[in-house]
Amino acid sequence: MNFYNLKQKVGEKSERVRGWLLSNEKELFYGLLLVLVTLLAFGLGRLSKIEEAQIPVRVENAEVASTSQEVSTAESQINQETKVVANSAEYQVGSVIVSSRGKKYHFPWCPGAKTIKVSNRIVLTEAEAKAKGYTLASGCSSVSGE
Repeated sequence: MNFYNLKQKVGEKSERVRGWLLSNEKELFYGLLLVLVTLLAFGLGRLSKIEEAQIPVRVENAEVASTSQEVSTAESQINQETKVVANSAEYQVGSVIVSSRGKKYHFPWCPGAKTIKVSNRIVLTEAEAKAKGYTLASGCSSVSGE
């Protein structure tokens, strides 16, 4: 068998397959549609089981503030009453960290404060730091999280 004969046989087979596909077009469409719907139903069933297995979130003792002013007042009270924790040391709100080798002060949540060696850290109030000639570090903000 040579290449020409092989090409001719493949051409004949492909024509038969094409003819069969065209004559059974409707049945093939419905079969493919059935397979797709089955896969979709299976996927949705799996998805519903995943959602059932998740632990629901529960809020207890939540008080709803009626205005944004009440929310901001509550936040400022929380900020005044809490302590800020940075690098395993507790700092009072309003305290700053200075290095014994530098001239900048950092708030405990600032990235620069975390780079100062523990042995070189000095904790002061912001007013004390300013009085001693320290200035606020450029990458530091007076508001936590900004």
